[in-house]
Amino acid sequence: PNGIRYSKRYYPELTTKRNIGSTEEPDLEVIASLAPDVFFVDWSPMYDIKSKLAKALPHLPVVCMDITYENFTRNTRMTGYILDNRENAEKYIDWRNGQKDAVEKATKELPDDKRPSVFMSSYEPGINDFPARGGFRYDPLINGAGGKNICEGLVGLPTSNKVSAEWIIDKNPDIIIFTAAIT
Repeated sequence: PNGIRYSKRYYPELTTKRNIGSTEEPDLEVIASLAPDVFFVDWSPMYDIKSKLAKALPHLPVVCMDITYENFTRNTRMTGYILDNRENAEKYIDWRNGQKDAVEKATKELPDDKRPSVFMSSYEPGINDFPARGGFRYDPLINGAGGKNICEGLVGLPTSNKVSAEWIIDKNPDIIIFTAAIT
């Protein structure tokens, strides 16, 4: 918002760190210069980041996780194991799952006519077509919170299911959520 980067507004200390690129275009030179012990990345077949990293940095262990609502517990437990911090990982899992369960319990019995319609996408300054978020990655988040995803049925790779601002206005969702895309 207002031209301020998400990370600058909420995490100003991150703006002093070196940018390692994106899943689509990792900056392999910067990653190599940082000499990480391990590299965690959201598994994404579209960009084949694991192969790019394996070619450029063959000795770097790469952990690819399918970052979805359903995989939270498994991924957090795995991260705790890799970082030798299992106890804190389990505490976090218990806390987060308690919060999730409380929200889902409160919204479970909502009739369809009481569920707000939701549009969820990512935002980058200057774009006019927005990735419609739905399917196994986003529907559980929206449904679990008591909403109805207006993008249901538009699932596919993020590059193939874009909708225009006019489409969103025509659907008139009760809630619009834009996540940070390029921060």
